[in-house]
Amino acid sequence: MLEWLIPMCAFFPFTALYLGALRIEPGGGRGVHQVLGLLFTLVIYLAVWRALHAALSGVGPILGGVVLTIVVATLLLPLEARLGYLVVGARLKRTAAAH
Repeated sequence: MLEWLIPMCAFFPFTALYLGALRIEPGGGRGVHQVLGLLFTLVIYLAVWRALHAALSGVGPILGGVVLTIVVATLLLPLEARLGYLVVGARLKRTAAAH
C-alpha cells in the first residue's frame, strides 16, 4: 500500500547523482523554472514507475513490483529529466570539467 514511497525516496539520490556527478546542469530559464523542471521530472519518474509497476507486478511482488521497476525507471532518468526540464523551457547541458 505504501509502495509508492520507495520510488519517491529513490528519486532524489539518483537525480543528484545524474545531475551532479555527470556535471549536467539546467540551462535557460531562471531558478523557478529549474525547480519546476525538477518537480516535473519527479512527476514523470513516478508516472513511469507506476506504469512499470502495473506491467511488471505479475513477475512477482518484490522482484517485478519493486526492484525491476526502480531499476528501469532509474535507467530512463536521463530521458525523464530532459522531458521534465523541456516542459518548463529549460534545457539540460553538460558543463565543462574544471581542473
